[in-house]
Amino acid sequence: MRTRLLLLLIMLALGATRVDAAETLSIRADAWPPYNAEPKSIKPGYMINVLLEIFMPQGYALDYQQLSWTESLDAVRKGEFNAVIGATKDDAPDFVFPRESFGISDTAFFVKSGTQWKFTGPQSLEKIRLGVIESYAYNDELDAYIKAHKGTNRLVEATGDEPLIALIRMLQNGQIDAIAEDTNVMLASMIAGKVPAGTIAAAGSCREKSTLYIAFSPKNPKSKELAAKFDAGIKTLRSSGKLHAILGLYGLTDWKK
Repeated sequence: MRTRLLLLLIMLALGATRVDAAETLSIRADAWPPYNAEPKSIKPGYMINVLLEIFMPQGYALDYQQLSWTESLDAVRKGEFNAVIGATKDDAPDFVFPRESFGISDTAFFVKSGTQWKFTGPQSLEKIRLGVIESYAYNDELDAYIKAHKGTNRLVEATGDEPLIALIRMLQNGQIDAIAEDTNVMLASMIAGKVPAGTIAAAGSCREKSTLYIAFSPKNPKSKELAAKFDAGIKTLRSSGKLHAILGLYGLTDWKK
């Protein structure tokens, strides 16, 4: 099974597609490892591995590329691509969502090492300049704060293919005081060496966690069918143990267990 997974990863890394594929499943998102990472990487993210396992045996080729999150949502909403991954229902309430989730996001706050500030609730954010990613839906509590402070000097919104890297640079340069980010994503950035060792520390987390999904285009008449295929496929992967194996490649465990 590991050999098969590695083969699929290599095929994706080389940009290979099945010549007999009847259809293409097009996915867009910004970089958010370990959920989804560099398309040509040997480890493109567990969500990409899962989609390969579900859809390639059914005759689909996978087209996964990175855009900013705002551009991804806009393009999929218009029907230019099939789906975004790593979305919450608040990100795109008009999209078609499967019944089965695709992960859980735990948002925490990260500061420069040695900083005394700690997150104790939305009121504590009033004392700092917070960095977030444009168009992200985090959780109800944090989203309300972002909406109330949009356009003020208390909030900086980053965009682009790798907005977290931009926020990390701003934090190190003193342009912002804290970053709101998923704990798995920040850990992956540290492991990848994108954060200099010992320069960033956790400073508390939100009480509310967010459920992640693959979200299909509201303009595509086949979106409900694709969502149903995802539901059936991930149930099969979970019961067979393949989901456990894929998550293990990224040091993760099943979010439902």
